[in-house]
Amino acid sequence: MTGRLNDLLGVTFAERHGEGPVRYVLFHPGTTATSFAGEFDAPTAAFIAQQKLTAKPAAEVAPPILRLLDDPPGAPLSAFNLSTELPSGEALFPPGPAARLADVTTDLLKVLHPDR
Repeated sequence: MTGRLNDLLGVTFAERHGEGPVRYVLFHPGTTATSFAGEFDAPTAAFIAQQKLTAKPAAEVAPPILRLLDDPPGAPLSAFNLSTELPSGEALFPPGPAARLADVTTDLLKVLHPDR
């Protein structure tokens, strides 16, 4: 769920700062082999074991990220699933829910940091 929320915050960022020099690039590498360290209950351990079977090594995920860093997209918002660019239109990134999330986030931050 947090990935989706990040996507929506990217929509609002791009709307607010699209003319600036910063580009918002959403990148999903798929399941990536990491240490998968920790203690897990049985269902979570079974899920992690299944994920390990299809996880890509970090060395396979790094080149697409480096390409985006070396040659960033020109659009204020872009999305990639590994090396495949996804359409960043309203179907995947609706502005209404994005604006609502941005407003809720702003309100929460005001509560946490009223002096800012």
